[in-house]
Amino acid sequence: GHSPGAHLPHDPHSHSPQHFHNPHSHSPSSDPYAAALQSTGSCSVIDSGTCATSGNYPGSYGNNERCTVRANTALYATATYFQLETYFDYVTIGGTRFSATGPSNVLMSAGQTLTWYSDGSVTRGGWTICAKRLI
Repeated sequence: GHSPGAHLPHDPHSHSPQHFHNPHSHSPSSDPYAAALQSTGSCSVIDSGTCATSGNYPGSYGNNERCTVRANTALYATATYFQLETYFDYVTIGGTRFSATGPSNVLMSAGQTLTWYSDGSVTRGGWTICAKRLI
């Protein structure tokens, strides 16, 4: 005959709650450890998502760069480095174009984006823009 234990339908530990917990289920704004910034396109995010940079950082950016950096939480964006071809290459935040001078304590709400555009000639050092979370 068979031992009765062989027909147990499930391992009793297989339904323990941690199997159903998704560590990514928190909304980013409520998670203090989530990256403040995320990037799509030619930009990079450094310092665990605290700062974003133009392409090829720390070298000069390339021609025809395009990228979007999204704020995952409300923050102030400040350029710690900003060296562009004025007028032709620019960062836009909330409809404001930054080209000669970078943003300083520009408020970005959760979900707002920063866009970066460079034209087909003359590249400079680029930019690094860092986030300071609202407390």
